[in-house]
Amino acid sequence: MKRFTTMAIIFALLFGCGMASAQVNSTWARVDADQNGTIFWLGGKLGPSMVHDFVYTPSNGSVEGDFGYTFKLYKDAFDIIPMIGGIFNPVTSKTINYVPQLYWYSAYKNHYSELWLVDYMDPNKNSLNTLWILGLERYKVCKYINVGPQFEILQDLKANENLRTLAGFGIRMPYGKTGTIDLSASRDTKNKVNTGRMTFIFNL
Repeated sequence: MKRFTTMAIIFALLFGCGMASAQVNSTWARVDADQNGTIFWLGGKLGPSMVHDFVYTPSNGSVEGDFGYTFKLYKDAFDIIPMIGGIFNPVTSKTINYVPQLYWYSAYKNHYSELWLVDYMDPNKNSLNTLWILGLERYKVCKYINVGPQFEILQDLKANENLRTLAGFGIRMPYGKTGTIDLSASRDTKNKVNTGRMTFIFNL
């Protein structure tokens, strides 16, 4: 029998404690598709402030689990969610990365904004590996259309080298009663290529 990693046990305990102490009162699903493949998300809220999500990446077979706490600021105009997570190989029980992260978003009046910072930490060398940053703004120009710019940065912190810098534009639209579609096109100024991303979000 393969030995479970310490992080896998910790996350199992956290999830069990969260389920025991607070009922999941809202859930959502998300699918991202871009040049790196497709990623599947499932998340929810435990009580009024605690959040969690699980992420599956078919291209490498990894599974990610994250837990965080929501701080609502300025009359609920925007939220800040610090999170801690881990990426695992479910077959070998090997921890691939620890992923501390900070998520900020605002849905105030006609604006929708996101800023996401994620550190992928190498558990074997106990040092930072890469930093991923995503920022976007969508402004409502009519009832069903939100448009605006976005950027994405991937930085190798060990080598102090930029691996990817994307700058582009996106459209965000409602889909059905509980869904949202976000389509974006970007230019990778580091690698001199064009790319895009399709994101589908559904409240379950």
